[in-house]
Amino acid sequence: MHRDHKFIHLNNFIGETWNPASKEYNKATGSYGEEQLNWFEAELKQQKPTFVFQHYPFASVRDVEVRDYGIVPLLRKYKDTIQILFCGHWHRWFDFARTFGPQHYAVASTRYDENNYMLVEVDTKLGKSHILNFDQLGWATRNSDPYKG
Repeated sequence: MHRDHKFIHLNNFIGETWNPASKEYNKATGSYGEEQLNWFEAELKQQKPTFVFQHYPFASVRDVEVRDYGIVPLLRKYKDTIQILFCGHWHRWFDFARTFGPQHYAVASTRYDENNYMLVEVDTKLGKSHILNFDQLGWATRNSDPYKG
């Protein structure tokens, strides 16, 4: 936590889709497991402004893992607590808007372009954030323009 904001990194490689002994084994799909989902919900219940990071985009993870409990129902339930969701994996800039509840972005990789980063300014008093270089990101590409503050 920093200045009353949470920064949570989820591991989408530990649920049943990544368990070779499971009938749901499918490494093309991410999953979290019930223990991590419970931990995540406990963190979100504290209602601190939260930024969430993970490897796979939420379009590539199991939305529900245990009965009707899973990542997408949690994201929608706590959409006012979660400021932004960030993921990688696709190595391109994508704006998923609010498809999963909170704002969700796939970020490009610095492997392809050293300017591939997102600058986020946070107003800790208002609990709001703003992406400073939004218009310089090469949406649907692997590139970005250099930041011109």
